[in-house]
Amino acid sequence: MEENVRRKDLLGVELSKNITSLAETAAKIDKKELRLASKRNSGRPEEAGSLRRVAERIGVSPATIVQAQKHVAAVARYPELAAPGIPQKDAITIARNLDALRAIKERCEFGRGRSKD
Repeated sequence: MEENVRRKDLLGVELSKNITSLAETAAKIDKKELRLASKRNSGRPEEAGSLRRVAERIGVSPATIVQAQKHVAAVARYPELAAPGIPQKDAITIARNLDALRAIKERCEFGRGRSKD
């Protein structure tokens, strides 16, 4: 999986999915390892599976992980955003805007429904 993250020919959404999956796996491993280490050491425990620790472990910035998670979530809500040529940043922005439009539409429909009563 780590090799996939380093490939240059991945689609944006594939890269985001790989980073997200790698981060989830790294967090689980980090929690197990830190739990074992904390039994041996005393002092202030570190936060197992923290974004910072996971990012260090997989060799990317915390912001890269957060953006990948947002991208995966955006594509889950709006699958058409997985199309080639839609950059990660644009997909996240488009999803955020579509969510806002959906919320406005729901409020308008709710308002119309209440005024009929």
